[in-house]
Amino acid sequence: MQYDYSKGDLIETPNTYFYTSYQGKPFLDVWGESRAQTLSECISLVQAPKAEKATLEGSHHDGSELLEYLMYGLQTDCPDYKRLHFLIRNFEITKRIYDCYTGEVRSADKKRYHNHSLYLRFAEVIELACAKLEGLNYVNALLKIMDTLCSIVQHLDSADKGRLARLINCERNHIENVATNAGIAL
Repeated sequence: MQYDYSKGDLIETPNTYFYTSYQGKPFLDVWGESRAQTLSECISLVQAPKAEKATLEGSHHDGSELLEYLMYGLQTDCPDYKRLHFLIRNFEITKRIYDCYTGEVRSADKKRYHNHSLYLRFAEVIELACAKLEGLNYVNALLKIMDTLCSIVQHLDSADKGRLARLINCERNHIENVATNAGIAL
């Protein structure tokens, strides 16, 4: 068995995860091995940058502004659930994070989705949502964004690889918590 969900350039050719079945502990084992391989390409752990206070005004929002707004809300225990869920839903459908969004958190330009730092910050937002809000939907989104980031690790600079390394460790903790709650030993 192999973990193929983080192979290839998933920004250009996203996974569909169409009818992905649960394959038990052997699947989780190969998932862990895949993440360990990515982790070996990262040098050290780097904490996620603390978000600055951000507000959203107008009908269009820069992707980085939207992510900082969501991160700040989570960090200060005032999350904007509506925008967070809209962004997760958009990502679940497209597997892309865009440079610009409408006020309804839809892509303002479907051709502008190549900014790796936005994917990394989205993963940090989702990881914090996993930690603070504890919903399985957040863990599901985290797995998918992490697959995308692991597929492009060779394109990240050393600081971003450090942030990815921290995220891989956090992701593993969230998966272990879900497994423990489901009675599955890893």
